[in-house]
Amino acid sequence: MTVSWTYAMVVLLVGFLASSCEGGDSPIIFPTLKEGRCPLIRDECPPVRITPPTCIDDASCSGDDKCCFDICLKRNTCKPPSAIF
Repeated sequence: MTVSWTYAMVVLLVGFLASSCEGGDSPIIFPTLKEGRCPLIRDECPPVRITPPTCIDDASCSGDDKCCFDICLKRNTCKPPSAIF
């Protein structure tokens, strides 16, 4: 799994700032990242029969699903990751 250098620096900075704030004894919770990428954005919105679950991050989704923004629903939903080549 490759995490971008910028993302890693942001996570470290947030962790540092959170630990130096008042009440710094509370645990720091980092977002969970699963393998793969979110699927490409659709050109057209299909009719919705079943609304997929809303999510906050990848840990909110079951199995290998990732938390991705859905342009049609205008919110984050759990989606199967796209294949990595």
